[in-house]
Amino acid sequence: MFRNYLLGRRSNKKKEETAPSAVNERVSTRASSLTAILFSGFRSHIGNQRSQSPMSQSTVPASTRSGSESSHVFTGIDTHVIEFGSNADFAGATAIAFGAHSTATNNSYHIRLGDQVLTETKVEEFMAGLLALPDKMEKMAALSTDLPRAMAAHNDYMPQKEHEPCFNGTREALLKEIGSWLIIIGTSQIHVLSGLAGIGKSTIAYTVAQRADRLGLLGASFFFSRKEAERRTAEKFFTTIAFQLCVYDVQFARAIERAISMNQGKSATTKDPETQLNVLIIEPLRDIVRSRTQPVVIVVDALDECEDKDAQVILNALSQLVHEIPSFKILLTTRPQPHLDHLLGSHDVFYLHNVEEKIIENDIRSYLKFSLSMEQVKSVLPTLRTPWNATDDDIDALVQAAGKLFIIASTSVFVILDKAVRNPSSQMKKLRSELARNHTPFIALGDFYSIILRAVIPPGSDRVLMVRFRKVVGTIVLLYDPLPVQALAHLIGIEEDDIYGVLDNLRSVIILGTNDIPFIYHKSFSDWIMDQDGKGEDHRIDPRDGHTFLTICCLQTMNKRLKRNILNIRGVLQFVTSSEALKRKRIKKRMLKKISSVLRYACVYWSRHITEANVDDSDLIDQVRTFADEHLPHWIEVVGWISSETTFSLNLQHVEQSMRNTTLHDFRELLSDGHRFLSKFIAHIGSSALFTYHSALPFTPTESMFYRKYKREMMHNICRVSGGSKTWDAVIASPIHGPRVDRIVFSEHGEFVSCSASDIKFWNSSTGTCSTIVSGDRLATSENLNIAFESENDIYMYEHKTKSSFHVVNFPEPIVSITLSSTRHRLAATFSGGLVVLWALDVSKLITGFGGFASDSRSSHEPCHLAFSPNGDRLAYRLVDGGVALRNGIDGEQIADLEYNSAMVHHLVFSPDGSRLASVVVEDDHKHTLTLWDCTDGTFLGAAPDVGPEVAFSADGTLIVAGGRSSAAKLWRVNNEDQGLHFIETPDLSSLESISCLAFSQNDMLAIATADTGIKLYDVANSSFIATIPFQKPTAVAFSHDCTRLAAGNEDGVLRLLDIPSAHTSQENSAHISALVFSPDCSRLVSGSEDGIIRIWNTSCASEPIASYEAHLSKITTLAFTPNGSQFVSGDANRTIIFWCTNDCAISNAIRWLIAGELISVAVSNDLLAAATEDTIILWDRQRSCIIDRLGECGSMLLSLSNHDENLLLASFNSHSNSVTVWDVQSRTPCATFSVGK
Repeated sequence: MFRNYLLGRRSNKKKEETAPSAVNERVSTRASSLTAILFSGFRSHIGNQRSQSPMSQSTVPASTRSGSESSHVFTGIDTHVIEFGSNADFAGATAIAFGAHSTATNNSYHIRLGDQVLTETKVEEFMAGLLALPDKMEKMAALSTDLPRAMAAHNDYMPQKEHEPCFNGTREALLKEIGSWLIIIGTSQIHVLSGLAGIGKSTIAYTVAQRADRLGLLGASFFFSRKEAERRTAEKFFTTIAFQLCVYDVQFARAIERAISMNQGKSATTKDPETQLNVLIIEPLRDIVRSRTQPVVIVVDALDECEDKDAQVILNALSQLVHEIPSFKILLTTRPQPHLDHLLGSHDVFYLHNVEEKIIENDIRSYLKFSLSMEQVKSVLPTLRTPWNATDDDIDALVQAAGKLFIIASTSVFVILDKAVRNPSSQMKKLRSELARNHTPFIALGDFYSIILRAVIPPGSDRVLMVRFRKVVGTIVLLYDPLPVQALAHLIGIEEDDIYGVLDNLRSVIILGTNDIPFIYHKSFSDWIMDQDGKGEDHRIDPRDGHTFLTICCLQTMNKRLKRNILNIRGVLQFVTSSEALKRKRIKKRMLKKISSVLRYACVYWSRHITEANVDDSDLIDQVRTFADEHLPHWIEVVGWISSETTFSLNLQHVEQSMRNTTLHDFRELLSDGHRFLSKFIAHIGSSALFTYHSALPFTPTESMFYRKYKREMMHNICRVSGGSKTWDAVIASPIHGPRVDRIVFSEHGEFVSCSASDIKFWNSSTGTCSTIVSGDRLATSENLNIAFESENDIYMYEHKTKSSFHVVNFPEPIVSITLSSTRHRLAATFSGGLVVLWALDVSKLITGFGGFASDSRSSHEPCHLAFSPNGDRLAYRLVDGGVALRNGIDGEQIADLEYNSAMVHHLVFSPDGSRLASVVVEDDHKHTLTLWDCTDGTFLGAAPDVGPEVAFSADGTLIVAGGRSSAAKLWRVNNEDQGLHFIETPDLSSLESISCLAFSQNDMLAIATADTGIKLYDVANSSFIATIPFQKPTAVAFSHDCTRLAAGNEDGVLRLLDIPSAHTSQENSAHISALVFSPDCSRLVSGSEDGIIRIWNTSCASEPIASYEAHLSKITTLAFTPNGSQFVSGDANRTIIFWCTNDCAISNAIRWLIAGELISVAVSNDLLAAATEDTIILWDRQRSCIIDRLGECGSMLLSLSNHDENLLLASFNSHSNSVTVWDVQSRTPCATFSVGK
C-alpha cells in the first residue's frame, strides 16, 4: 500500500500479479486437492499400520484464505496467503464495488459527505490536509445507558490538551496513504504505526481521528496514557468504544442499548475485555455493520502506554473484531514492542523511524519556520516589544538537532517561546550554545532533555533546590493518577509556590492543564528522567526513592486523617448501605470534604507505591507501625466508601510479599489477617462501609491478630457477638467459574487455572480473583499453564508467561481433542476418523500423523484418552480396538502398543516423573481394572481389578490411588525393586464411596472428593483423616506446589479456594449445620453438620460446645432424643444410625441400615426406633436390635412418636402428597390421614 519513497513498511501478504480470475481458480483447485491428500489419501495410506508415519518431517503448513475464512493445509509446496475482499459477505469475490466508484483492480468504499460522493483521490488529499471539505452534520445518538467510559477520545479534554494535529504541509505522503487505506477494500483491517518515542505517532493518530471524524468515518478513538488510571488498562477500553459507537450512529446506539437491557449485557460492563467486546459490540452490530457501504474507523493510540498483559488482550480482541466484522478498520500506534511482534505479524506494520530522513527533515523545517515566524511569535508573546523571528541559520541548527524526532522540534519551540522568560532571542542563543556543545542530530532524546534541564538547574546548584526538584518532578512522574497542584502540595508537604517555582522553569516538558493539573508533555521525558542507567546525571530520579517518598506521604496522610466513622454518621444511617447514605446531600457533601482527593489517592495507591519502595527505610517503617497500630480498619472503612462510587483492585498480599524480608514480623501477620478479612468481608464492606465495625469485625476469628488489635473499635456497637470462631476457616474465596469445572492445574508460582468445556480461567491463589479468561471449543492446558484451544478448526496457543496468544494451524476436519506438552513444544490433535497429528509449536511444523485413535464422543467431559507425559517425552492415546498406543512425544516414533485383555481404555494418567503410565480399562463385566506400564519400553508392571475409574499418582510416583462413584478408594505402593502394585490396607478409605475426583499434594496429603461428604483430606503417612471440607458435587480438585492451597470445582461451576493450614485447625466451624434437636428438658442442644461432626451444647452457656465427636463419615441428616432425655440418636446420609448416652456422650450402639435411599428422619421412644427415607418407614425394636416392620408404600420427611410406649402413635409427613398420617404402631395401621394444605 505505501509507495516506494516511504521505506519501512512490513507487509505480511505477498502480492500476486496474476489476473484475479486465474488466481481464484488456482487457489480453489490447490486447496481442494491438498485437503484430499491429507484427509483422504493420507488416511487410506495409513490403514491399520499405526507404527508407520507416511508424512515426512519436511512437510510444512501452507495457508489459503477466502474472505475472512482461512484454512491451513499440509503440503511440500511453499504457498502463501491470498486474500479476496475483507468483508465476509463477499468471500471469494475477485471484484467488489460500492456505488459507482469501482474497478476490477481498485475497489473502494462509497464515501458520502453531504451531497458529495468522495473519490479515493479526494479522501487522500483531505487526509493529507490538501483539500478543504464542508463540515459534516453532527449526529448525537440518544443514549440512555450508563456505559462506563474513560475520557480517552480524540475530542475529549485530556487527550486534546496533549495532542495537536499534524502541522499543515507535514506528513502529507503518509496521511495520503492512510486515506487510501481507509477507503480501499481488501487492505488489512488493522494498520499499525510503529515508531520510537518522540517521532510523532500520537500526532498522526490525532490527525487521522480528527479528519476521519470530519468525513463521518470515525466510529471511536482511544488514546492510552499510563498517567491516568482509566487510560492505562483494558478495564474500560471496550465500554468506551461501545459508548462512542452509540454516539456515532443511531442504529448502533439502539442495538447496543438493546444488548445492555438484557441481563447478559448489564453484567458485561464489569466483565473481562473479551466479554465486553462480544456482548456490547460484535453481537449487536455484526449484521448492521456488514450491510454498510463505508468503513467504520477506530483509532487506538499508544498501545505501549497500556499495561503489558492488557495490551496483548486488546490486540487479540481487536483482531477478533475485524475478523467478525471486516468493515471495521483500526489504526493503531505503538512504540516497538518485541513481545508483541508475533501478534502484530498478521497486520500491516509501518515503521515511522524508517521513513527517509529527507522527508522528515522537510516536515520539521516547515513546522519550525511557521512556529518561529514573526507573526506566530507575536501571537504567543503579544507583549514582546522587539519583533523577533528565527533566522535560516537558527532553523538549520534546530532541524539538525531534531533528526527524525518531532518532539525535539516542538519542545525547542516551547523553550524558545517560554512565556515566563519572554525573550526568544536570548532563549535561542542559549539553546544554540548548548546544541553546539553536543553532537547533533540527537539519536536519543536524553541528550536533548539534558540540555533543557542544565539550563533550568545548572550543575552545582544548591542542594535544597535539587531536592525540591526531585520531589516535585518525581511525584508528577510517579503518581498513578494526576493531582492538581493544590492537592499535590498537601500530599507531599511542599508549598504551592515552591511547586509553581519548579514548574515555571519546566514549561517545555511539564504543562499545566485545566484544573491546574500538571502533566508530562511527552512520555519520553518520564522514561529518561527515571532511567537508572543514566551516567553522571544530576537530574536523574531514582524510582525506588520516589516510591519510598510517596509511600511515606500516603501513610502520613492516612495516619493524620483516618478515624472511625470518618463521615460522623449517626442513628439508623449507620446501618444502611453506603449508596443509600450518600443519597443524603449532607452526607455526600461531608464525604467530599472528609475524603478529599488527597486522602482518596493515599488510600487507593499506598499499597502500590510500597511494593516499589525501599521497605527498610526508617521513616517508612515508623509510618507503617502507626498505620498498623491505629488505622488499618479505618482505611478499610474508607475503602468501602470509595468502592461504593468506583471500582479498584486491592491486594494486601502484594504488600505482605514486599514486606517479607523486613523486621516488622507483627505487621506481616497483621497484613495476612487483613488480607483474609478483606477476602471474606469486602462484598459487605463495599455495600456498607460501617459494616467494617458492626458486622465484619465481630465475626472475625477471636484469636487472630486483627481481632485482638482492633476489638476496641467495637466498643460503641449496639449488639455483641459471642461464641465466634477462634481461627480463620479454610475458605479463602468461592468464585464462580461458570460452566462445570473439569480440571484444575496449579503453576509453580501459585496461580491456578480452572478448565471447563468452553473456557479456561486464571486465578490468583492468594485472593481467588480471576485475572484472565481464554475461551474456545476444545481446550488443553499444560503444567506451566500454557493453553491450546480450538475455534472453528483453528488451533490457537495462549502463552501464560507473555500473556499473549497466536494462531497455530487450521485443520479442514473437525477436531475431537487436543493435548499439550509442558516442556517439549509439542501439540497433539485427534479427529473423528481416528487420525492423530503431532505438531511442533516452536517451528510451526507438522511432525507426523498416525491413525487408530478411539473416542466415545466429542464431549469435553469424557476421561483423558490422549496425553503427554509431564516431561513431554511420551505421548499416549487410546486405540480403537483396545489398548493404548505409546509413542515418543518428540518425533512420534512408536514405542509399544499396550494391551490388557483387549479391554477398552477408560482413563490415562502419567506419573509425575513420566516413568510410568496408569490406564484404567473396562473389561467385559463392565468393571474397571487398573493397569500399570513402564514408559521406557512399554513393559507391563501389574494390574489391580475392581477399582474405580478415578486415578492419581503421588508426587514421587510411589503411591497410586483409585476410586469411583460405586467403588471405594484403594491405595497401592509401587516398589522400586519389582515396580509392581502392592495394595495398602486403609480401612478408613474403604468406607468412602461416590468418589468423583482424587489428588495428591507434594507432601503426600490425599484429597478425596465425594458427592456425599465434599472433600476429605487424608494423611497417608499417619493413615488418618485431617479435615472434611463441605462442597457439593465436586468434579475437580488440585493442590498448590507449596501445599498451602487447595482448589476445587464442581458441576455447578463453583470454585472453592482453601487454605490448607487453616483446614487443620478450623474444622469445628467450617461445615454447615444440617440437623438440630433440643433435649426434652431443654438443657442440651445437639447439632449435626455436613462434615459428620456431632456437637453438644449447654444451653445455659452456649459460647462453646461441651463435646464434639466425628463419628459419622457423611452428612448428618437427622437427630432425635428419647422421651426421658437419657439418650439421643443421630443418622447420616449413608444410612448409619448411632445411639448416644446423653450424660457421658458415649456411643451405646450403631446401626447400618440395608435400605435404599438417604436417611431423612428418625423418631425414638424407650423401646422403638422409627426411621424414614423418601421411599419407606422402618420400625426397629431397640430391645431385640432388629427390624420388626415397614409402614406404608411411601417414606416421610418428618417423624414424631408419642411419649408413651403404651398405645404408641407415630406421625409421618409425606411431602409428595403434602399429607400427615397418624399410625397405630402396635397394629401397624393408619388411624387418620389429613392434608396440611399448600
